[in-house]
Amino acid sequence: LLHTCYIQLIIHFVISNFIFCRLLFFSVFVMYLIHTCIFYLFLFFFFFFFKQKTAYEMLRSLVGSEMCIRDSIKIVRTFREGITDYESNTDGQVVVLVDKRKDEGLMDAWRAREFVNRVMQLRKSAGLVVTDKVNVWFETKDEVLANAFASRADQINASVTDTWAAKDTMPADVEVTAKVETTIDESELVIYFSRK
Repeated sequence: LLHTCYIQLIIHFVISNFIFCRLLFFSVFVMYLIHTCIFYLFLFFFFFFFKQKTAYEMLRSLVGSEMCIRDSIKIVRTFREGITDYESNTDGQVVVLVDKRKDEGLMDAWRAREFVNRVMQLRKSAGLVVTDKVNVWFETKDEVLANAFASRADQINASVTDTWAAKDTMPADVEVTAKVETTIDESELVIYFSRK
């Protein structure tokens, strides 16, 4: 409506040729420009600030079990009662929980892999080739380690094709050709080789 009034005034002043009318026309035209600029500036700032208030750009940062979002909204993630032995991590979209309790079956499998690794290292340092056959003897005071080898015998036999056993079953007349002292899981372990 305001625009229509301005346009009618402008047409009226253009038709008349009076000096006063020309000055009045100029002032009305300047007012029209000022009001138009103010109107568009108002629209721009209104929509700009309205968008900022309602967009809720999520700036996530996980601190403990609390996720913070801009504009004072908090999403709190908690675990069910009794779940305490887990480590957690997140990328903002997915939370991953890892059970940090030791599983004895997995620990035994790891100890068996470490035993195989030590046997292979001793074969290499003793200068043995793949076709060389030896007897492998191990000695440890840690019953957990010895039981792990016994319970994971199939896993060890899949990699160590040589005969292996505890040193207390080794005959007295056996000649030891190689020996290494090492540790597995902070337990002392001695591995011996003897020729077949």
